[in-house]
Amino acid sequence: MTFTYIGSLATDLDQVRFAIQDKVLQAGPLPDQGNFSDEELAGLITREGDWPRAVAAAFEALEAAWSTHADIQVGQRREAYSQIAARYGRLADKWRRDHGHSAVRALAVIPVRSDGYSGDEGDARSGSEYT
Repeated sequence: MTFTYIGSLATDLDQVRFAIQDKVLQAGPLPDQGNFSDEELAGLITREGDWPRAVAAAFEALEAAWSTHADIQVGQRREAYSQIAARYGRLADKWRRDHGHSAVRALAVIPVRSDGYSGDEGDARSGSEYT
């Protein structure tokens, strides 16, 4: 697993790293200060179809990573990891609103069987809206 950040923003990988502020090795946005690997981000870019939607997916992954940590308080010191997760969730929502959903989600198909035996004909018994 590799880590590359050139800083010129000339590549999709640089664009994603810059947007999620994953620019410094071993000082990344993950809870353990880890970084996404080049391979993980390249996979997101491929799956999502372009780098802006890959940014949204990376924010979703950060939300999931931070949400596994419980808020803690010792005396006056409080660490609210849930707020960090929520912030990443809001960023993911914003990027999804601004740049659309992934091609994978956009092509989702809901199969409906209508063979006379399945109950999926769209009648009152099945509750299906599809006919």
